[in-house]
Amino acid sequence: MRISGSCDVRHGHGLAGIAGYVVVRVGALARPAGEGGDSEARTDLVVLEGAGQYVRAREKVHCLRARHAGPGVQFRVDVVYGDGCRMPW
Repeated sequence: MRISGSCDVRHGHGLAGIAGYVVVRVGALARPAGEGGDSEARTDLVVLEGAGQYVRAREKVHCLRARHAGPGVQFRVDVVYGDGCRMPW
């Protein structure tokens, strides 16, 4: 599976062509307003290949959230399509 960076969320694939899912940790890093406000640091935790792995990816997110909850930290699932496009679900 080829994974590029994030894709424009207006570029919709629907359910066709799903190659897998990535569990992503997102940490919001607060910066002073003069430096452009908040930014986002992203960490990919696991790639689950195959369209049928969505439930497993969601379960992984729930477990991680329960163990590592904190201010500015969230976990989510990104869907990855066969063409490398990647979007949050």
